[in-house]
Amino acid sequence: MAPKAPPMITIAQAAEHLAVDPKTVRRWISLGRLPGYRVGGSRTVRIKAEDVDTLLVPIVGKRGYRRRGA
Repeated sequence: MAPKAPPMITIAQAAEHLAVDPKTVRRWISLGRLPGYRVGGSRTVRIKAEDVDTLLVPIVGKRGYRRRGA
């Protein structure tokens, strides 16, 4: 039995998930920040869903941080 391939998504789906423009996703691929994969030797590009999730980094507040007016 062949190993199961990871879920792949389109550039548009990745952009929607990250709330950015598809041009930004294409730029990240060309810069090497996000790996993209050609499908079947065509111009079609897909991205592993897990790779998109690695771009989501939690914001950690600095110690002693206060909001304005607080």
